[in-house]
Amino acid sequence: MLDMLTLLFPFDETGKIGAALSSFWLGYIIILLVPGPSLLLISFISATHGMRAVVPMSLALGCGAASLFAIVYILADIVGPDFRQNLSFLSVILLFFSAYIIARARLSGATESTCARRFILRDIILGLTCGFANPMTGAYFTAVLLGESNALFTPGIASPLVVGVFILCAGKSIAVAALFSTSHVRQFVMRHFKLIKTVAAVSLVSYGVAAFEKIQGAPIVGFFAQITTLVGKVFAAP
Repeated sequence: MLDMLTLLFPFDETGKIGAALSSFWLGYIIILLVPGPSLLLISFISATHGMRAVVPMSLALGCGAASLFAIVYILADIVGPDFRQNLSFLSVILLFFSAYIIARARLSGATESTCARRFILRDIILGLTCGFANPMTGAYFTAVLLGESNALFTPGIASPLVVGVFILCAGKSIAVAALFSTSHVRQFVMRHFKLIKTVAAVSLVSYGVAAFEKIQGAPIVGFFAQITTLVGKVFAAP
């Protein structure tokens, strides 16, 4: 996308930075708008427990995505396919765990005063991990940051990029929560709770199975080989 902009409009140094930022943000917004497991999880929790219940997870999702970007940014010269494959493997585990959470879900009192959920710490950890282990986001960050002649590495841009990733990811989650926590949506969910819960859980399992099929075989063997090697070095250390 950036290469096309450069061909259409000859930029000076400042213009190249602006074009790189515009291209990055546009691509990331498109990634965020693609429906996925995080959106499904956020929409289900907000529809069953209200807006306030999902805010901690939304903020944690933003922190997880920002952390992922920061790590890829720092390690941009050495990350590669193994990084994305291992990220996908972690994502599979999270998808099955998220399906388990939804399958075990119970209706709350459905009033705004009871929307503060009992498992805030679990939601924060799940949000952080889901934001960090999103393979689509990881692949996008890696592809963008490994591009040649990348203006995104101009000094002083890293911090605004990390903050921007957090704001966009958390903001999208909160916007989705605001939509699905409206009275009409919540009443509909309450009336069809068991059916919606089943469909949501099965959908997350389907995401997990599809992700597992993509990384089965050699990547998984390579992942466990890396773990085994690391453990061996630890025990061999004096």
